[in-house]
Amino acid sequence: MEILEQYNLRFIRRPFIFHHGKTIVKKQAVHDEDDEYWGYFLNRYTDPDDIDAIITTIDGIVNEDFHYSEYASDIYLKSIHIEYTDTALLFQTRDDALIRKVPFEEVREILLLWKSFIMTPLPLSSPTHKNTFQMPVTTYFEDHNRKRINIPEEASLYHYKVYEENGSILKREEYDEHKLLTVFYYVQDHETEQEVIETIGKDYAGIEGFAVVKTEKLNGYTKEINRFYTADGTYDEFCITALFDQNNYMIYEREESYFKGIHDIETRKYYVEDAKKIFEFVYKNSGELLLMKGFEPPFVVENNSSITVSEIELFFPDFLSQHPYYKNAEIIP
Repeated sequence: MEILEQYNLRFIRRPFIFHHGKTIVKKQAVHDEDDEYWGYFLNRYTDPDDIDAIITTIDGIVNEDFHYSEYASDIYLKSIHIEYTDTALLFQTRDDALIRKVPFEEVREILLLWKSFIMTPLPLSSPTHKNTFQMPVTTYFEDHNRKRINIPEEASLYHYKVYEENGSILKREEYDEHKLLTVFYYVQDHETEQEVIETIGKDYAGIEGFAVVKTEKLNGYTKEINRFYTADGTYDEFCITALFDQNNYMIYEREESYFKGIHDIETRKYYVEDAKKIFEFVYKNSGELLLMKGFEPPFVVENNSSITVSEIELFFPDFLSQHPYYKNAEIIP
């Protein structure tokens, strides 16, 4: 197994819980590196016959039974391109940028380990999500401010159903009039974004779209990056980065979209007091403060409930000096 450690590669049995409550166990290759090329490649070759075909090609090149350029055909996957040489496999991006050159003997060893793993039967009593991770999955409901609510009394129309394990969010399902609209799936450490996209696509047929969420803890705050996809798994060119404080209130939100080559950015920050959103701050693309919004005078509907930077100093002369976080669009206080 040293070869797996060399490439930061792991083979795991991963339970998946679907929206109807069913749990299945899938065998997966997890590549703990940024480009994840081994995991992406192996998870697309789970048929032993397909693995044998690749090994046969490698053995034929090594033993000079045939010339690689005449026999071996490149492997084109959605995100990577794999090319045979006379001594190695070249893992490349679809733009032919080299990711890694892996000698045939190492490729062969990894493929044989992967084949053995996927051919090993699961135990007769397949592990559930509960006994694999030592904690049960719990569910509860939230409103759009992530405040826990009861169903259906407090959310007869719009709400989120949240799946949580040992304090970690697994996914949020968004409902409107009890129709499932969107799934926000939180990527776990042992998952890749591509694996998540494929899993959602298989189990949530008919939804309008979904988001893949990656989280990070920063100085006591929680940062979330939400990448949105259409129902068929195509990236929708839309991403929201949010920051939540220690009380789980959103204090920062940045929306990025791409349309016909134009990169549009909208950044907002929120000042929360006594669990209520008091002020909203809007920023220029350069990061400079543009507007301050509120819900009571001097904020009036006729002026889009906003005041300018110079008016902030007039109506709230000490606010920015006491709360410097709102002076610019930096994400971390």
